[in-house]
Amino acid sequence: MILALIKICWELLKIKKIIIISENNNIAGLSVFNRKNLLFLNDDVTRNLLLTRNIFLKDIVIEKKFPSQIMIKTVWRKPIASISTSGEQILIDDEGFPAFPNDNLSYQVPQIFLSKVIFGSRSPDWRLLKSADFIKELNQKDIIISRLTFNENTSEIVALIDDSVMVLIPYNFDPTSISASLQTIISRFRIEGKFITKIDFRFDKPVVVLKNE
Repeated sequence: MILALIKICWELLKIKKIIIISENNNIAGLSVFNRKNLLFLNDDVTRNLLLTRNIFLKDIVIEKKFPSQIMIKTVWRKPIASISTSGEQILIDDEGFPAFPNDNLSYQVPQIFLSKVIFGSRSPDWRLLKSADFIKELNQKDIIISRLTFNENTSEIVALIDDSVMVLIPYNFDPTSISASLQTIISRFRIEGKFITKIDFRFDKPVVVLKNE
């Protein structure tokens, strides 16, 4: 009798239905739920496994719906920039990780030019992380950036902002500090009715070059 009850309970708690709430249902690794029992499903282990199998997923929430259902809610990585490296275009999110490919973006994203980039499962390329932080800081200050080019020979970055202003930055720059300085410099010269062509942050104090100078 006891064995029969255990068997009935086991069958009742087997996962029979998966409900997915997601912008994209193409999630790899869902076979991890096959023949699994809700009672013994380890949420953290399963979540980490699915995140590892899906590089474009930023987060995933697994909810148990007793007696036999699983609800999955996903957060996909949203593109904030596009990398151009070795002839390839790769979208990245605000943490520097690959973002979900989207050929129909409703907005333009800045281009990042690198000779080579390596993606890790737990930590992004430091250049991409710094670029993402810089782009976020500039967006908050309503400064439009269209391009970032990393020069490995000189350890410098050339940025293009507002479609016409070239900004020279050393590799060891602080995104928050540089973006604040840019906002101050641009605002000041706009008030004076002057047009900037280049801002150089490679020295102790920024060097500003004006149009026709």
